[in-house]
Amino acid sequence: MEKKIVFITGGSKGIGLELAKEFVRNDFYIINFSRSKIPLTHLNCKHIYCDLAKSDAVKIFGSELNSVIDKFGNSVEKWILINNAGVLEPILPVVKLQNTQAISEHFAINLVNPIKFSVDFMVALSQQISNKMIINVGSGAANQPIEGWALYGSSKVALHYFTATTALEQSREKYPVKMILFDPGKTDTNMQAIIRSTEKANFPLVEHFQQAFDLGTLNDPTRLAKNLVLKIINDTLKQGELVSHKDLLKF
Repeated sequence: MEKKIVFITGGSKGIGLELAKEFVRNDFYIINFSRSKIPLTHLNCKHIYCDLAKSDAVKIFGSELNSVIDKFGNSVEKWILINNAGVLEPILPVVKLQNTQAISEHFAINLVNPIKFSVDFMVALSQQISNKMIINVGSGAANQPIEGWALYGSSKVALHYFTATTALEQSREKYPVKMILFDPGKTDTNMQAIIRSTEKANFPLVEHFQQAFDLGTLNDPTRLAKNLVLKIINDTLKQGELVSHKDLLKF
């Protein structure tokens, strides 16, 4: 039987974990890259320890990617990379962003390593005729400035542009990789808990997010994951498509 393989970053919690669970339910083989171990014991789920803030993350990913290619080769029906891992911190006004290491690690997780992983994925699989897809998890923060989120918004703007540009380039390839951008919106995850605990002096909109939680209007990560995986299984996603939480919650 042909295999369906998913490489995912940050699959140990939040939306990443819900996606991993949904993929496993649908007979995909999951390989997770994160510091914390994914809480799934299924035979089709493998965890690779990887600090995505560090420069050696791409070496770890590349090694595992090549190992899977060598092992399964042309027996893979679908190859998927999901650059899901992301951080909000540091949530601070720009004048307080004085920790250069924190800045570097933020961009390594949110932008640099997702780009490097994507490049390795595309190059290594360039001659594979099977279905290939990269899903980058974006954010509505890329569409408007938000005080305290200068780093987060900047990293997501760049990731959106990278995804759209790569989609244009891949559309001309003989065996293209489909580039997808996924905007989960305000979703009930640990990231939202971090936002709600931020001091108003550093994040003036904190009360807006606290209210969304109190009113129960945050998106359900399980439902988002189920409907996104359904689109992947049904092969209805188009090259360069932005998959919004608004669309996924319609059904």
